[in-house]
This record gives sequence, structure tokens and C-alpha cells, in this order.
Amino acid sequence: MRRNFAKPPAVTKAMELHGAALARWLRAAGDFKSAAELNPADTNAQHNAEVMDKAIAQLVDKLQQLHQAAMMMSEQNRNSESECDKCAG
Repeated sequence: MRRNFAKPPAVTKAMELHGAALARWLRAAGDFKSAAELNPADTNAQHNAEVMDKAIAQLVDKLQQLHQAAMMMSEQNRNSESECDKCAG
């Protein structure tokens, strides 16, 4: 019997929080890039856009790691259930 396992609540919550942060950071990066285009002399805006791009890349990496961890946990749960089914049946 194949069961559908949900992600652990902590993983789901972490992914939601990281996703919300990603959306805000993408907007901020876009705002900094727009400011830099409007005023090329504003080196702070360009610098801030670059900082945001790096932070976004790191956050995306973290989201991928969380997703992989959730998939591994789900697989472990499936394997455990399969072993329990064998012992019970």
C-alpha cells in the first residue's frame, strides 16, 4: 500500500518563511536595480542590488537543501512503513 506522507510541520514552516523572505528580497533587489538605473551615480543602490543578488542565491540554495531534506525524510518514512507492513503481515 502506497501512502502519501506530508512534510514535517517544521520543514513546511521553514519553507514558507524562506519563500516569503525570497519574495521580499526579489522585490528589494529590483527596487535597488531600478534606483541604480535612474541614478547611475548612486553607487549604494548598485552595491545593495549586488548584495541582495548574493543573498537571494544563498536563500535559493537553502530552499533547495530544505526540499531535499524533506524528500529524504519522506523516503525514510515510506521505507519505515514498508518495513512495519512486512513485520505485521
